[in-house]
Amino acid sequence: GRWGETMKGPAPSPSTFRTALLFNLSGFLGTLLFYGMYQLLFTVLPLETRKATVSWTLSYICSIVWQHALHRWMVFGSKSSYWTSLGMTYLCYSVSIVLSSLFTDILVQQLHIHHQVAWILTLVATGLLNFFTLRKVF
Repeated sequence: GRWGETMKGPAPSPSTFRTALLFNLSGFLGTLLFYGMYQLLFTVLPLETRKATVSWTLSYICSIVWQHALHRWMVFGSKSSYWTSLGMTYLCYSVSIVLSSLFTDILVQQLHIHHQVAWILTLVATGLLNFFTLRKVF
């Protein structure tokens, strides 16, 4: 059937589809960089305990910089100050930085889940948390 028969509301416009596609591409590239940094840190950090948590936290904090830049450059653009926008992004994500680090720590230290599986689980949980947080804020 047609869009209107199966879905509520009007069909998405081509520009909405393009924005969604670019958003997902931007997110994918940012996630690859995030994972690469996580793996690098996990490999080089001379820690005996909490290596996954420290690697997650540091790579997540850094990944916000390039993910914000990728979304801004590839998807949304902006007339506002880059630094103001980045600061607001960190403010919005501050809760997820703390909660995701605690979640990683619980998964790896208490539940003994392999650090790479914990990375994926934490990434999914953090994505959901950020989605609902940003939806409430904006």
